[in-house]
Amino acid sequence: MPIRPRPGSARQPQPGGLTERELRRELISAENAELARLAEGRVISEAARQRLQRALDLDAARLSDDQR
Repeated sequence: MPIRPRPGSARQPQPGGLTERELRRELISAENAELARLAEGRVISEAARQRLQRALDLDAARLSDDQR
């Protein structure tokens, strides 16, 4: 399930210096890497990989759309 940002919070820096948007991009990147690892190891089916990849791609697209 995708995490939805609070209205107005996507551009506010966090105490560690990362914005919520940057943190979400890092999380999506890590999830993509883990998904690739699971698919390469045949831990998940191709159908499952495709469903999960689509969800990650949609999350990344939403981040890009929010930036405009």
